[in-house]
Amino acid sequence: MPIVGGSADGRRGGVPRGSFASTLQTAAGASQIQRIVVRFKDGTTQVVRAQRMLDARNPIMEVILEGNRRRIDSIRIVGSSRRNAAIQVFAI
Repeated sequence: MPIVGGSADGRRGGVPRGSFASTLQTAAGASQIQRIVVRFKDGTTQVVRAQRMLDARNPIMEVILEGNRRRIDSIRIVGSSRRNAAIQVFAI
């Protein structure tokens, strides 16, 4: 499964060797995340289906990305947010 339950202290216990993680964290409000589309510099993409709510009770979601020494070009989050919601994205 490509999504690992995030922890507030940033532990990465579920990341398989050879892959890396991107962390989504709510900065304000609530957002329903349907999927995350990651485009790499080499032109390949990875789509992660999430179907998850980010809010004050569940503020962090860690997403496992395929490795292969690729660099991220863009991350697109597909879903809906309430007014004034904000999401921070970190690639580790």
